[in-house]
Amino acid sequence: MSYVKQFEGLCCHYVDREEPTRYINQLKHSASASEVITVDLETTGLDPLEDKIALIGIGVKDQSKGWNCYLFDQLDHDFSQDLRPLLEAPEPFKLGHNFKFDWSFLWHRMGIDCQPILDTMLAAIISEYTSMHERNRWSLGALTSRKLGLEMDKEEEVRTSFKGGPYSDRQLHYAANDLVQTGELWNSYASSLNSHFDIVKLECDIIPLVASAELAGMKIDPSRLDSLKKEAQKTKTNLEEQLPWMGSTLNSALKPIPEAERLNPNSPKQIKEFFTEHFGIALKDTSEKTLKQIEADGARALADLILKCKANKKLIGTYLKKLDPDSLREDGRIRGRFFSMGARTGRFSVQGILQTIPRQQEIRELFVPEIGNCYVIADYSQIELRVSAELSGDKTMQDAFVRGQDLHKLTASKAFGVSEEEVTKEQRTAAKAINFGLIYGMSPKGLVSYMKSYGIEITVAEARRFHQAFFDLYKSFRPYHNRLWVRADREFREHEQVILETRSGRKRRLTEDEMRYTSSMDASEKWPKKTIVYNTPVQSLASDGLKQALVFLWPKLKALGAYPVNLIHDEIVVECKQNQADEVAEILENAMINGMQCYLKKVPVVVETKIASSWAEK
Repeated sequence: MSYVKQFEGLCCHYVDREEPTRYINQLKHSASASEVITVDLETTGLDPLEDKIALIGIGVKDQSKGWNCYLFDQLDHDFSQDLRPLLEAPEPFKLGHNFKFDWSFLWHRMGIDCQPILDTMLAAIISEYTSMHERNRWSLGALTSRKLGLEMDKEEEVRTSFKGGPYSDRQLHYAANDLVQTGELWNSYASSLNSHFDIVKLECDIIPLVASAELAGMKIDPSRLDSLKKEAQKTKTNLEEQLPWMGSTLNSALKPIPEAERLNPNSPKQIKEFFTEHFGIALKDTSEKTLKQIEADGARALADLILKCKANKKLIGTYLKKLDPDSLREDGRIRGRFFSMGARTGRFSVQGILQTIPRQQEIRELFVPEIGNCYVIADYSQIELRVSAELSGDKTMQDAFVRGQDLHKLTASKAFGVSEEEVTKEQRTAAKAINFGLIYGMSPKGLVSYMKSYGIEITVAEARRFHQAFFDLYKSFRPYHNRLWVRADREFREHEQVILETRSGRKRRLTEDEMRYTSSMDASEKWPKKTIVYNTPVQSLASDGLKQALVFLWPKLKALGAYPVNLIHDEIVVECKQNQADEVAEILENAMINGMQCYLKKVPVVVETKIASSWAEK
């Protein structure tokens, strides 16, 4: 039975199947006069794919009468058709806290695309210039305590008690109070949001697409997975049989004693002892970087073998184990959680392995669409270089992009003193490392190390020559870097922090840890840390261009029944019906170009698109 309950500071309207019309009409009338209403769900659990909506809470603040909070009992009656017009209407804004959670339930359980959205959690993160990964800092209870000085009832006992009515006064007050404090929290940030609202709105507008990607996940081909697991186990056995026996001479194939064991490639202690005893090499650690630096012939071969063993172990333990059908839901799809501000530049991060899957074909071909579907995969071409060319104002780099010139060949030509036609594949690869390293002001010594990640060995003298060649060719970069650093360093010296603002309006706070290196020998000895000042404007703007693309993309995908399945830095993967592939490819490419062109005006944006039957085909 529907009824009204009065609590201090709010009026709670509990609505079930009996007489809902009167309350729905009251809500619609009061909402029509509001710019913002609050929305919050109480659910039977935290998983929208498994759990259900218990209560749909909608709050409206009347300036004279205070808060009216409507709690619709979704377990008692399906309110989808009653609430859809309000929740999908272009006005008012729907305000929530961590709204991605609520949107996911509304979309998956009720088919409601609740928009337009505002989110107090995202507003707080943006206003405080930080990221999502500070645990417990961004909960509604924590923010209400910090900003409003109020302690909310967030005990586990009541928080997890919404399994169906009848509900106690404590439960109703708990649900209604979430609506009230979300609204009051937004008001507390209002004055500081003036300079941030465009970014807050951007982060809120991408919630539908990001949440739908989380709900969808990517399907794993079980037969291919089984074949790869067998192959990986065979490789493991083969590699381990090549490892030397502990206590034997280096090349002995015989066990020195019956109980002898082979060198354990996962034991730093054994590896260090073996290299000291047999090669006279004292390893500081057994990291990939250290092992790759070993040059002596016999030691080099063993180091390579150990690295292969470690890579195969990671393949089996990190990837194949997590892709095993026993680790997945019944639909055979793997899912992750996408954090739109997982990095302080505003870039995405992912909880799970979807963003870290290696580009090896045998792994990526495990990811396949459903039968009758296909993937449309699109990524930006050299987007960080294009953003750098735009922000630095470098005419040489801008003109090269406008002409469609191969920028890596252009750099290689200057660095190696040859014509662009004479540039070899190896020289182009080296130039790629030079370009991506030096747009962020990498030192010659840093370039030597960075080149090794591309499989290229150079001396410090060669790195200095490449360094000079890059800045001679792209003459605007030194002055650009200098402007960024002088401003940031001056602000740090005056205020002991720096607020970097990008072209999109996103801001990032830098403290001493980000602005200064500290000597491990003498904590008072410090020197400038410049890279973060150079890369933040670029990576942040590239990320915001991608996010603008997601805003453009969502309504078009929704209309076709297509859905995103993965977001990886500058790449978007969409699953759709095979007969829609060409249309979706055009939509995806246009959305990505138009999104990035919100910020890039002088440099063309290029998107490479592929229709594929597995993720490996891109």
